[in-house]
Amino acid sequence: MKKTTKNIFFAFILNSVFAVIEVIGGFFTNSFAIISDGLHDFGDAFALGFAFFLEKKSEQKPDAQYTYGYRRYSVISALLTSLILIIGSVVIIYSAIIRIINPEPINGLWMLIFAVIGLAFNLLAFLITRARSSLNERAINLHMLEDVLGWIVVLIGSVFILIFEWYIIDPILSILVAIYISYHALKSLLSVVGVLTEKAPKDFPMEDYQSKIKAISGVEDVHHLHVWSLDGNLLLATLHIVLDSDLRLSEALKIKTEINRLSKDYQLKHITIQFDSDQASCENCQMAIDSDADNYHHHHHHH
Repeated sequence: MKKTTKNIFFAFILNSVFAVIEVIGGFFTNSFAIISDGLHDFGDAFALGFAFFLEKKSEQKPDAQYTYGYRRYSVISALLTSLILIIGSVVIIYSAIIRIINPEPINGLWMLIFAVIGLAFNLLAFLITRARSSLNERAINLHMLEDVLGWIVVLIGSVFILIFEWYIIDPILSILVAIYISYHALKSLLSVVGVLTEKAPKDFPMEDYQSKIKAISGVEDVHHLHVWSLDGNLLLATLHIVLDSDLRLSEALKIKTEINRLSKDYQLKHITIQFDSDQASCENCQMAIDSDADNYHHHHHHH
């Protein structure tokens, strides 16, 4: 098992056990903030379970079925997690609003005790999962941080309930926690959608990269430049290079090496280059120019 996988597995066990304790504690103290934290932890445990399974899967080397390897699996796990957290948050907000309308008494002392234990527990989990590299791991570490914050909130709430008996503060806190969770989950969801729709990574300097390639001697033009990512980290690119028509093969290969070297600076892990001697020699360039929808249909129905 890789370090990542071990971390995830550990955090998964921690969260699952704790989610159960929280829900029991929430009912026992009648505190909604604790129950909402519990739900959050269930969401996390679920996310971690997925992440554990998928990180293992995504560590597999590319094979005939998955020619790019299994990196995308971790994106799917991030997708499911975000959805679960968003749904959970909606449920919490709804229930908390009902609670605000008819507040119920809460056992402040036990709420405080739970908050202290919860804080210690989650702080530990946060520190253990602090390796930040993949989208998945970052998401997990973020969850841990959220849990820590969630417990600090519960702690403050329990003090207020103990001293002033402001029971209404409890559902209000749970709504704040839920809004916070769903905000982050939505952000994560958007980045997942970006990866799945092959969006170019937002900080990739496309123009810059293109002009550097054009500057290489012997290169007349660059087109069909595609840059995308498998998992939000690993970048891939494909591009067509129009060469001066009288170049020798050895010179063309030199250009290729040059482009490969250049691409390393841009964090590109895998590049596919197609050489064309002029615009006409590139069949699908022509297609790209006239490939509006009707043409597309024409081509396909006549085959």
